[in-house]
Amino acid sequence: LRKDPKARIVMIRDKFSKWKDLLVTRFEKSFPDVVDRIHWLRGMSTGDFLNLIHVSDAMLDPMHFGGGNTSYQSMAIGTPVVTLPAKYMRGRGMLADYKKMGILDCIVSSIDEYIDLACRIGADENFRDQLRLKILSKSHLVFEDMNTVRELETFFESALQLIESQKKTSQTLTSQTSSASNKDDRMDASFNTTESEDHAKILNSAMQNYTCPACGYHIAVQFYDGGLLPLTTLAWPQSCEEAQAMERLPHDFMRCVDCGHIS
Repeated sequence: LRKDPKARIVMIRDKFSKWKDLLVTRFEKSFPDVVDRIHWLRGMSTGDFLNLIHVSDAMLDPMHFGGGNTSYQSMAIGTPVVTLPAKYMRGRGMLADYKKMGILDCIVSSIDEYIDLACRIGADENFRDQLRLKILSKSHLVFEDMNTVRELETFFESALQLIESQKKTSQTLTSQTSSASNKDDRMDASFNTTESEDHAKILNSAMQNYTCPACGYHIAVQFYDGGLLPLTTLAWPQSCEEAQAMERLPHDFMRCVDCGHIS
């Protein structure tokens, strides 16, 4: 706002105004000279919100938090989103989408670059139009990617096959136990039953590890163990070296891929 005197920032207030009030108080302390150029709108219909995105020159990807559904809505409309990728997944979603489309123009590496690019998009109509055309011509790579669907199919098929094989093993063990008439058969069945129970414990443990304790539904994964999920994005580390180079939290942690809960 200080760099571009013509700039205006439009934000949507939350339903109960608590976040809005907290932000206004913070803004008034941080940059009181330009706070009057931040405009707050009430919640609106989806159609009105999409129109707002369409008439906006640019959108600012919230640092650390990420844009969520708004990122995808912007790609569908073609409005450029300036993004400064965070260290962890929740703030790297737009980076993944841009990489998927092969568009790197709106990815920056510092706050100064973030400000400069946002101001340039707002002031340079030709540059802005070029970005819109790029996004609209490449957005199908995000919205129509069937590889993701195939990966999920493969995961669910393999999970179902595992369950079916365990059921067959359990039925075989039951049959062996009921028909056993000597000591050797009983020892054999006991060994197989123990092995089956071990598999069940491993499966139950895995389900507990991959179920978010906060939302109880979505999958949570260890951030630095790449490849655990069939559904991957370019926001994840692409190699062990890249993962090791990223700053770590002071303890092992799990992050829910949807609600962001850390445990």
